[in-house]
Amino acid sequence: MTAWLGVAMDPLLNQQATGDQVLAIHSPGSRIQVWVVPTDEGLVAAREAARLI
Repeated sequence: MTAWLGVAMDPLLNQQATGDQVLAIHSPGSRIQVWVVPTDEGLVAAREAARLI
């Protein structure tokens, strides 16, 4: 799906990307790095809503 971009993801690393740590999930041969960065979208939305009120 993303091979045309030069992205090669490691399926096992992708599956293990849970929790609160930043994790690289690209394969060694990938031309592009792929990282999982945990966020709390609900908290960000709540803060923005409170700021606008």
